[in-house]
Amino acid sequence: MTSVVLCTRGRSFPRRLAVAISLSLLALQPQPAIAGRVGGGGSHTIMPGDPIEGWIVINDSTLIVGPGAETEEIEAQSQSHIELDGATANVSAGNTLGAVRLVNASATITGSRITSSGGDGFVATVDVNDPIRSMAAVTGSHIEGLGRGALVVGSNVTFSGTAIIGHDTIPSSGGGGLQLNAGSAEVLAGSVIKGDVTGVRMWQADVSHPSQSPSLFIDGSRIESGTGSAIVVESLSSDASRSDIILRNGSGR
Repeated sequence: MTSVVLCTRGRSFPRRLAVAISLSLLALQPQPAIAGRVGGGGSHTIMPGDPIEGWIVINDSTLIVGPGAETEEIEAQSQSHIELDGATANVSAGNTLGAVRLVNASATITGSRITSSGGDGFVATVDVNDPIRSMAAVTGSHIEGLGRGALVVGSNVTFSGTAIIGHDTIPSSGGGGLQLNAGSAEVLAGSVIKGDVTGVRMWQADVSHPSQSPSLFIDGSRIESGTGSAIVVESLSSDASRSDIILRNGSGR
């Protein structure tokens, strides 16, 4: 096992402001048309043959996308839960928000395909006023996006046997497989993270809170980059900050 602790220096922004900036940038992008809605603590299951449309899940509710079913974008908020099992979530170039988004919510994704040709493939983020982090377990799946394959902000995500790919088909779109902002990611069991530019980009906004340091654990998996570095560590603080990276079982580029 190899443990790497990296310290970087950069510009100074409070963590809450930095996370708020991330959320604001998401909010300013064009909002997709959502046809389906689950709320009030209810549950809904999508099966093959059901209309292919976007969904929003709010207020401790659950959306299940069954084997062979397809959707457009899905967003879960306020402690709601998404389950994708052998399913597909796909959005076109007109949607820049990503195919699956968690905001203080959770997801279990197994054997599924999540793709976006207009923005991030998968997003797990937080509302800075809600202490509940987003959490996701992704197994045996494929995630692909424009700019970033996946974005994790202040949340905890595990990828197992999963491919996460970020493209850079337009100037300055990013081209990163995974961006990790003050959250944690475990990359396990033969997963591959690949970006046209960078593999993984990670940063810590507030050095006064070590618990908010980004953490990346890679076990038996690969991080690949195109024109840039496999892993890039940055800081939004003028002081040295901490990023934890653990490599195990032959992991690396």
